[in-house]
Amino acid sequence: MLEETWALTARALKKWIRNPASVVPGLVTGVFYLALFGSSFNPENFLTSSAQIPPSILALIKSTLVQSSFSGAPTYITYLTSGVVCIILVFNMAFGGIDLVLDRQLGYLNTLLTAPISRAAVYLSGVVQNLVKVLLLAVLTFVIALLIPNGLQLPSSFNVLDLVGIFGVFTLLGLGLSFVFTALALSVRSIDSLVAIVNFLTSPSPSPATPSSLSAPSPAG
Repeated sequence: MLEETWALTARALKKWIRNPASVVPGLVTGVFYLALFGSSFNPENFLTSSAQIPPSILALIKSTLVQSSFSGAPTYITYLTSGVVCIILVFNMAFGGIDLVLDRQLGYLNTLLTAPISRAAVYLSGVVQNLVKVLLLAVLTFVIALLIPNGLQLPSSFNVLDLVGIFGVFTLLGLGLSFVFTALALSVRSIDSLVAIVNFLTSPSPSPATPSSLSAPSPAG
């Protein structure tokens, strides 16, 4: 079963890499959130230079504002990066099953199901291919966050074990999502049905991660 799973996974990944239209959107999403939202919603940008406030005092105010608002993160991008990676994980996992539905519509999946191979290999190959795709996009987003100006800042004590731990968590999250959404993709017969279900499951909701210091004030009375 392992050889069959590897063969199906390799086929799917080769098809994915050869199609830039499948790779670029996931990467652009990370750049979009980090570069645009990271600049637009950065509270430091609300404090501009003024003749009445010395630069040293202004820098201290900005540093205090960011660290008190964003769980001690030195920059807003540092606070934002983990959330952006999670968004990429969720949405790319959710829509990653479209390839499986398309294979069913083209008859390829039905051919696999009638072939003398384990059906578990078909399912596991879908899980593995989606996991590899999103982890690659997560790594690229992490690197972009490090490279952009005033971006992700790692503490001086950060080491390889910390990096492994971070991506270990992302891998476990991605693996769980991949099991769920791959099973969903194999259970539907049209892309329209999959998109409708995914849009319902990933519909926006108020985030508990929003800093309380930036939330809207409650009405008086």
